[in-house]
Amino acid sequence: MNRLLKSIVHIGLFGIGLGCSMDIFSAQAQQTERTLCPKQAIRFAHYEMGALYVKDRGGIDDDVLRELMKRSHCDFNVSVLPRARSWYELEEGNLDMLASGVPTPEREKFAWFAPYLADKKYVILGPTVPANITTMDAFIAHPKLMMGGVRSFKYSPMYDALVERLEATQRMEQVGDLDTLYRMFARGRFDATIASPLAYRYYLEKHPALGKLRFLDWDPSSKGVSGLALSKKTFSAKQAKQWQALMREMIKDGTVLQILTRHLGVDEGKLLLYSN
Repeated sequence: MNRLLKSIVHIGLFGIGLGCSMDIFSAQAQQTERTLCPKQAIRFAHYEMGALYVKDRGGIDDDVLRELMKRSHCDFNVSVLPRARSWYELEEGNLDMLASGVPTPEREKFAWFAPYLADKKYVILGPTVPANITTMDAFIAHPKLMMGGVRSFKYSPMYDALVERLEATQRMEQVGDLDTLYRMFARGRFDATIASPLAYRYYLEKHPALGKLRFLDWDPSSKGVSGLALSKKTFSAKQAKQWQALMREMIKDGTVLQILTRHLGVDEGKLLLYSN
């Protein structure tokens, strides 16, 4: 009986020890998971851009955010801001994270990036643009033609140079958001804009043009990358690497492709998925 009792006690103590070890392991795992979280809730800003996000409708970025919340176990405070304002607030340290941010040398001074989209931009010519205008040089050479865009948007090095050139001659009209841009474009306030299928499919349906549009690729070699932008005032380099690894995991396991397919269809989803 004494031997049996000792065995029972030994097994019980082993079970308690194992349980404690499992609790410690679980706590350590949770601690490791939460090292990518800042002390306060992450201040995250959406901006409205068609398939990416529309208020009360959601979109690709909203689904990506929900997956990040689930996997990171971080707390988030989510808002919707104009794009130019959100970049300003991120640089100032008043925001911690943005979705679908396009990296540039200037932005990389204050933000880390975790890409998940490879986006293609096109020039849309309005119905009043003469038919013989088919190239960038021809558009530039026509002094009365105007282009519209959204403040702080970046497209590609070639398109960004075009925007700067048109701005220098007062032929570029910049507005605060995409809805305003496409509403003005439909009314003929300017003759062309640079756009992504992620945006123009939604907004051209909402604000249809009064005539035939032409979609031209004046920068065929470019395919812009965009992704999560993280403030360097909030996240350390080590934390940024954890977020980048988390995004790579979501791409590798097919989660990002599932999200893109849900909103864009299989073929276009594959085209827009970032792959390094």
